[in-house]
Formats: sequence, structure tokens, C-alpha cells
Amino acid sequence: MERPLPNIARTDMEEIAPKAVAEAWNYARSSVSDAVEKHDRRGFRLLQWAPLRVELGSKPTELSLEHEARLRSRAHDSIPALQKFLAAREGQRLFDVRSEDDDLVVRRVERKPGSQSVDRYWDVDGALSGGWINRMFTFRERMKTSSFMTWSSDAADARAHNLELPPTAYGNTSIVARLEFNWLDSLQLGSQDVDRLSATGQGSSRHPLMIAMRALALQPPGKLEPAMEHTTFREKYSLRTISGPGGNEQELFQLNIDHMTVQSLRSGHFAQHRDVDIAPSVLVDSQILSRLTHIATTLSDRFGLEPALATKAWWGAAALGELPGQ
Repeated sequence: MERPLPNIARTDMEEIAPKAVAEAWNYARSSVSDAVEKHDRRGFRLLQWAPLRVELGSKPTELSLEHEARLRSRAHDSIPALQKFLAAREGQRLFDVRSEDDDLVVRRVERKPGSQSVDRYWDVDGALSGGWINRMFTFRERMKTSSFMTWSSDAADARAHNLELPPTAYGNTSIVARLEFNWLDSLQLGSQDVDRLSATGQGSSRHPLMIAMRALALQPPGKLEPAMEHTTFREKYSLRTISGPGGNEQELFQLNIDHMTVQSLRSGHFAQHRDVDIAPSVLVDSQILSRLTHIATTLSDRFGLEPALATKAWWGAAALGELPGQ
């Protein structure tokens, strides 16, 4: 359940977010007069304001501050070895050795077979090398969703939209902080707004695309068009603490293994890629970031994983061979 937060002081924000991320957050907070700070059940810090189109429902427009470890395999057997390890640890502690994380118990989250989401990513002139995806901006439209995903609408003319700003890494670790906007929009009117904003920089000051462009001092990128589709199947594991005589459990982290099939909407070519994400499920502070770093480092060392600091869309474009220089 969402709960209000007091305004986050600039010094508190910069403790858990690199400078560029903190500055973009503070810009959004100051530029939208009715923005309210909250956090959701996962612990993400949120800014929420009125929906762009009230006729599509009451779900607010949202900006979230998210932290995660992003990992990819160095060898072909890295992820299969991690999958085998996690299956064997079901209901047991994640690590056998004594450490700061020896209290984390692994629980697999069961999901129905098959893909769970299909996302359409947009780039300048519909080309993956057009600039946005290559510069780590991702603008997507969710084409298929699942019942457990919160961004959906009953309105026939609406889809969930997402704009992810470039992630910023913490030093040489695999941990990134990033900001992403989520909102519901009309298919027809939303596309018209995006066309105008991306081509001219003119439009509503409450629109996520406008806020992002102004926060990062971006020039209008040009016409955005569909460039790629991502179909994702996610294996999900919950890392939990167990405490008290009743064995009460609290989820502290989520570990996801994503299997993605990507299609270029320009060439029609297909490719596949996989990655591992580990994210906190509680409000992030310096202690949680430290634990996240320890988990990611330990698993990386054991299974031959390495930091994957680019976005999923960038890796998809790379798998398709459609980045500049490929």
C-alpha cells in the first residue's frame, strides 16, 4: 500500500542516488506543482501527480527512483549454473558461508508458462541506431501485460507508457540508480503529443517527455517511431528474512532472470538475450545498497557474471546488430 513520505531533503536524496539522478528528481519535484512524494510496497520512492487524461481513469502519472544490480553472463553456462543453484536453494539460505546476508532465504515465485509482457520500444525515425536507445534512453509502450503487473487500463484506447532515463552506476559495481516515468495514455492522442514534443519541444509541461527533456537539457530528438519489440519471460525469486517465533517472512530483495526475444521493426530480424536483475523490495538506504552490492558481487564471482550497466533495450539492439559501429 502506498504511504506518504515527507519531502526528501537534497542531502538524503544524494545519499542514495548519484548526483545526476538526484538533480533530475529534484527538477521533476519542483516543476510539477501537485506532485506528491510517496513510496510503494516495493520500497521505490515515487513522485505522483494527476493523470494526463482523466477520461482514462484515476491512475496517476508517476516518476520512480529505482535501484538494481544488472548482470550478464561472461560464459554460456553462467546463467544455467545460477538457475540450478537457485532451484537447489529453494526454501534454504542463499549463502552457506557466514556473511551479512546469511539470513536470506530463497523463495521461487511461480508464474504461468509463456511470455509475461511484450514491449514496443521507440527511437528516432524508427532506427535503433537513431540515437535514443544508443544513448540509454528508452521510451516504450506496453503491448501485452499480465494480471500481476500494475500498469494496465480497462480503457480500450489506452496503453501503459514508460520513459526510462539513462542509468547511473555506483563506481565500479554492478549497481545502478535510475529514474523512470510511467503513465497511461490514449493511443491516438498520446502519439500526437509524442510527435509534437519530440519534433518541436512544445507541449504540456506535465508530460513525462517534456520533464525529462528539460531536466537533462535535451534538444528535441526528432520524430520517434516504433523500432523494436521485446517479448519477456521472467523467472522470479524472492529473497526473504525469517524472524520471530512464528517465522514471519519479509521480502528484502527480488532476483529476476529475464529471457528476452527481440525483433527489429525495421529489418524484421529476431535475436535473443538474457540478463539478471537484483532489486531491493524495501525502502532503499545506504545499508540496503551495501547488502545489494554484496549479493551481486558474491553471485558474480561464483557464476561468472559481469556488470550489465546498459538498458535492456540497448542490449536488445546490440543482439540484433543494429547499434552504430556494429
